[in-house]
Amino acid sequence: MNLTLHTTADALDSLKPVWNDLVQRSTANTPFSTWEWQTAWWAAYHPGGLWIVTCENDAGKLVGIAPCFIETEGDTRTLRLIGHVDVTDYMDFIVDMDEQEAVYSELATYLSEAHGSAYDAVGLANIPQASPTYTAFPDVLRTHGFDVSFEENDVAPLIQLPQSYDDYLSNILDSKQRKEAKRKMRRAEGGEYDVAWYIVGSDHDLTEESERFLSLMAAADTEKAAFLQNEQHVDFFNRIVPLANDSGWLQLMFLTIDGNACAAYFNFDYNNRIYVYNSGLDPDNYGALSPGIVLTQYAIQHSIGQGRAVFDFLRGNETYKYLMGGSDTRVYQLNATKS
Repeated sequence: MNLTLHTTADALDSLKPVWNDLVQRSTANTPFSTWEWQTAWWAAYHPGGLWIVTCENDAGKLVGIAPCFIETEGDTRTLRLIGHVDVTDYMDFIVDMDEQEAVYSELATYLSEAHGSAYDAVGLANIPQASPTYTAFPDVLRTHGFDVSFEENDVAPLIQLPQSYDDYLSNILDSKQRKEAKRKMRRAEGGEYDVAWYIVGSDHDLTEESERFLSLMAAADTEKAAFLQNEQHVDFFNRIVPLANDSGWLQLMFLTIDGNACAAYFNFDYNNRIYVYNSGLDPDNYGALSPGIVLTQYAIQHSIGQGRAVFDFLRGNETYKYLMGGSDTRVYQLNATKS
């Protein structure tokens, strides 16, 4: 294996032709590992020194990327994954599934040799519970003299989607929530109001629809409004939306009532899975129609109709995720220091 350290942003451009091909050969095949996400996040936040390690096998094929940066707080330099905890729901090393053992061994050796001169501690957040970075890499680090521990960052509820929407209602929802869902959908579709939903497509103005979403997101609650006061967050949103749209995995979805947009989802339709990244809601209008729940049902129904396998609510234990049938998975932070 041949490892190379990249510390300047132009490395992201040079790796573009091969980055996403490796993502698709890895267990980290989510939108958050794509070249688009990683470059948009780095351009918006760049919180420390870039520290990307690439690994090629003897045939010159890219088989591993450790997309990291060095964050300095006081006297401590911590190795982090690009994305960090607040914006990127799943983070990971990007490793060819056929080369995992060799790549993780080489990365551990490299981290051991770089410790002290480049960084003081490792803190890799939001690693999914099924990732080999959680299940296998810690033992490799320990053989290289690291003390390794984990802390739970969050839960990430998801729905394993059945073959039909009727199956979802019957087998995923409990009897109470099944009745509630049916009642709310009947009321929304009962004719008293003009209820419609749409996914932003080529016949829409993406900039206009993006602004509409941000308005609904800010209106949803004070925490989201405060989040959008940070110019870096808005900058990141404005970068990732066109990139995801051009890549074909943006799903910006709105519910309208009497022509007024009152609920929205900012999702990613990626690798046979829907990732529910953020949402917006006008709480002051049509509240009796439960527009957020109605849009969620339309989104689930559409996902099943498109043959998607998973409806992933991503991080957070909001009650509605469980009422809609979500079951918890977990994401963890790997902490490591040299013994």
